[in-house]
Amino acid sequence: MALMNCSKENNSNESFDVIVDIRILDKDSCDLLNPNNMNSYKGIALYKDSGLKERRFDSDLVPYQSENYGDTLYYLSFAAPMDTLNNGKYCATSYLKLNETTVDTIYTEITDEVNWHHLTKVVYNGKKVGRLITVIK
Repeated sequence: MALMNCSKENNSNESFDVIVDIRILDKDSCDLLNPNNMNSYKGIALYKDSGLKERRFDSDLVPYQSENYGDTLYYLSFAAPMDTLNNGKYCATSYLKLNETTVDTIYTEITDEVNWHHLTKVVYNGKKVGRLITVIK
C-alpha cells in the first residue's frame, strides 16, 4: 500500500490512497510475474477500453519485486484511475492485457472526500476483492 500526497498551487493538501497491487500465480503457486520464470507474463498493459485501443499508461506495466520474510514476491502496481465522478465516487473500468489471449477486467471506485481520495471498491473479473489481489491462472 502506498500513500501519495500532492500539494496544489493554493497550498491545500490532498491525500490519495488509491494504489492497487496484483500478484499472479499459476495453480502450482509459480509466480507468473517473476521475469526469471519462463512462463511469466511479459508486455503487460492496462487499457481504458475493452477493444484494447487506448492505454492508461504510455508504457507496459513492469512488475516490481518485494521481499517478504525471505521470499521475493512480484506485483503489478498502479494508481486506480479517476474516470467518472458519480455520487461522490470516481468509477473506472480497466482492462489488464496479460498476453494475446488473456485480458482481465478491473473495476475500481474511489471515494472523494474533502482533501482525501481513497480506494473503496475493487472488482477483479466480476469478483469483489481488496486492494491487494492474488490471482490464480
